[in-house]
Amino acid sequence: MLHPMTIKSATSGAFDHVTTFDSTRPREAVAIVPIPSADDVRAAVALARDAGRAWDAAGTARATALGALAAGLESRAEELAELMVREVGKPVIEARAEVARAVGVLRYYAQVVLDPVAEEFAGA
Repeated sequence: MLHPMTIKSATSGAFDHVTTFDSTRPREAVAIVPIPSADDVRAAVALARDAGRAWDAAGTARATALGALAAGLESRAEELAELMVREVGKPVIEARAEVARAVGVLRYYAQVVLDPVAEEFAGA
């Protein structure tokens, strides 16, 4: 049996100042999720904007990061599929397919970053 997943605060990485709730099914906790304050949301948006600027400037690093994320998802595919089944009652075969699609999408975009003829879009 899997233990509940703990989703960390985007700004502090901890729950020291964030209220949490358990995302549960009957008799079974699936995740412990933070409920951010308005200040937490503003801080997370600022962090995301800063990260986006750095991300735009680092194509090769972005491709490497996307490839690593794909490999990480793939290595935990069965666990992720089981979590989807537990959380939303999705059939196992569909959950596995969803994880496989996510891995494929990440690998596609990792390659597109390196493609010299790919379209470029201005960052937000």
